[in-house]
Amino acid sequence: MGKYTALNDDAAALYSKGDIEGFVDTYADDAVLRSPDGVFEGKAALLEYWTQEKAAFPDSNVEMTRSIEEGDVVAGEWTWSGTHTGPFTLPDGTEVPATGKRVEVAGAEVIRFRGDKACEHHLYFDNMAAMAQLGLIPE
Repeated sequence: MGKYTALNDDAAALYSKGDIEGFVDTYADDAVLRSPDGVFEGKAALLEYWTQEKAAFPDSNVEMTRSIEEGDVVAGEWTWSGTHTGPFTLPDGTEVPATGKRVEVAGAEVIRFRGDKACEHHLYFDNMAAMAQLGLIPE
């Protein structure tokens, strides 16, 4: 396992155990996250994004299933799962109340590191599949 794969696995473990501040500390101060939910720049925006996400799915867990490292970049595949027990806000500002439903989504990411911190994080997952599992759109 390469250095950056280990850093990414450690970050995933922090997220899964609910240490969002520790997780966000794995990012550089000027890091950018791009996901189906939007673009988030800087640690303050990342902290807000991940805190809201974890509040909506407090038991959420990410399991890294494969990682490939080349230079300062890690590409990984994962499975994310969680139970929707708190509200979350859609990119258009609509608040979705808790459904109590369990969601499982496969996804991928590409992360570039600068030193020991993630500076670019690209998430790829099927947001529509998650919304269908929550009962918010037809399957």
